[in-house]
Amino acid sequence: MMRILLLLLSALTLHPSCGAVLVDQMEKLRIVKTGEKVELRCKQDDGTYYNMFWYQQKPEQGLKLMVHSINMKSEDMEADYKTRWSLHRPTVYESNLTLKASAKEDGAMYFCAASIHSRRALSPAW
Repeated sequence: MMRILLLLLSALTLHPSCGAVLVDQMEKLRIVKTGEKVELRCKQDDGTYYNMFWYQQKPEQGLKLMVHSINMKSEDMEADYKTRWSLHRPTVYESNLTLKASAKEDGAMYFCAASIHSRRALSPAW
């Protein structure tokens, strides 16, 4: 059976006052078997950072947004991920991303991030 390497990295987001919110992914490296269910867990430590994001980065490619969640009851999963991935936000501090069954193409780095700003607020005006 094929094994898939998943690298899990977290992004540190800075407060405007030069402080920081700590964003931590529970595992830093994960090797899974093809077909295995995978849960990626992330926590942050500031209740005012309602927005949480997950990104995927495949070898020799840039970051690709997977999902954006503005609070515990919402998610905006990108079309490429809707069929195989799901998001669960048990609290405003946590974001858990689940892959139903891993496949070779899932071998990548996964980044979790938190922000005060929403995705829409950061979009260009044009």
